[in-house]
Amino acid sequence: MPFVLHLQDQTEFFLFFIFFLSLFRARWYIPAHCWAHRSRTHA
Repeated sequence: MPFVLHLQDQTEFFLFFIFFLSLFRARWYIPAHCWAHRSRTHA
């Protein structure tokens, strides 16, 4: 049982890592002025 739980934790961590990586790459693809405008409107 502990092995299955450990495997599930690894999968969730991997999915979170992929999600974080995609967000980090998106910051480079989106122009700086567009990113600043979006953050200003939301904040």
